[in-house]
Amino acid sequence: MKRHQFFYAACIVVGVSCAPVKESTSQQLVSKLPPSDAKEAEILAVQPSVKLLIESEPKTATEIVTVEAGQSLMEILRVYNLSPRQVITLASATQSWLDLNSITAGTRLQLMLDHQRQVTAVMFQVGFAKMLVVRLSKDKWHVSELKMATEQVTRYAKVEVGNSLFNNALAAGIPVGIINKLILVMSHRIDFQRALHKNDELEVLYDADMLSTQSLLGPQSMPRALRYVSLSAAGKRQVLYLHKDDNGKSAYYFADGRVAQSFLLKTPLNGARLSSTFGKRKHPILGFTRIHKGLDFGAPVGTPIFAAGDGTVINANWGGSFGNRVLIQHQHGYRTLYAHLQGFAKGIKAGTQVKQGQVIGFLGNTGMSQARHLHYEVHKDGRAINPLHLDSNYVSHNKMTEQQLAQLSRTISEIDARLSIARSEHFEPTQKIALAEK
Repeated sequence: MKRHQFFYAACIVVGVSCAPVKESTSQQLVSKLPPSDAKEAEILAVQPSVKLLIESEPKTATEIVTVEAGQSLMEILRVYNLSPRQVITLASATQSWLDLNSITAGTRLQLMLDHQRQVTAVMFQVGFAKMLVVRLSKDKWHVSELKMATEQVTRYAKVEVGNSLFNNALAAGIPVGIINKLILVMSHRIDFQRALHKNDELEVLYDADMLSTQSLLGPQSMPRALRYVSLSAAGKRQVLYLHKDDNGKSAYYFADGRVAQSFLLKTPLNGARLSSTFGKRKHPILGFTRIHKGLDFGAPVGTPIFAAGDGTVINANWGGSFGNRVLIQHQHGYRTLYAHLQGFAKGIKAGTQVKQGQVIGFLGNTGMSQARHLHYEVHKDGRAINPLHLDSNYVSHNKMTEQQLAQLSRTISEIDARLSIARSEHFEPTQKIALAEK
């Protein structure tokens, strides 16, 4: 390229055009140049056309294509002159990573095109910070994974609860995973059905991985750990910090060392309304009065149902009037029952070990049920008890020692330092806060 530039400069100096140069004119140009440059100019001059050489350099282009509803991969790539056989072999080459035969609306592809607009490569995002690059060479597809560089950042948000904590938090830019986590953590202490009011405030601090360079195909960041959550409810402010103990187990704590998580959840799903309470009631189908041994929660069909606590699945099958049901054995003689489910989560069967908050099934209307709802029971030593009366202070953790309290205090100081930066600078949820030194 340097030589091309030199030749054009020579053309300007002597006042001639940069059209194809005759040999006689070339010799005249060389003779007028300094000796040190004459040899290089002579080499260039004997070429038929520098301009043609420049234009012959391959040109590439990049296009982003978004799959629309009802479109197939065949339909999309046919526009770029790929044959049906080439599209079929592309789907076959990538089947270990993604199913291109059932590509969904909204999926984005990045196409690399040559100067004739022929596809030379197709790129997909197959996970956060992971790209699949599929290159076409000699009518064969060659697949490789590309891991994108990331950096860890801390994000902050503060929002009024308003009419819906979930919707307002989402509108403030808080990821769905973080919202679900804070609801799960706070549900041990707050009744989300009745305790929240319009002017209550939510404040969160959470870690995220962010791409070092922009991706055109997928999310720019991935939320990780919820470090801090503060929620005002019923005139009381609940503040929790994430802390890892000596055994490497993470939990949410109050500043005084009390652990936030209770042994069992009172409400094993999000966004539901309590439609029937524990105690005597007239059965809506059978017509006579009997003890209602649990709580009923109304919510849309398909709403995820969580395990109320750590335990082992005893049954995940059809249970007669209960329809699809899950029964879990917990420590200290507790069992929980989840009935009328639409179906079970993947891997949930007898003998499966589950963690508190793990999705075990989905709300439905199976069995002897008039409307979509979850029927939830808690049993202690074989006797049904009211889930709303579970002791929220009953936990399976021992009281903290002085050394453990000192470690918690250091964690709180670190998180508070990050909060101080966030509050003073009025950062939005999408802005970065420098991580404190570990």
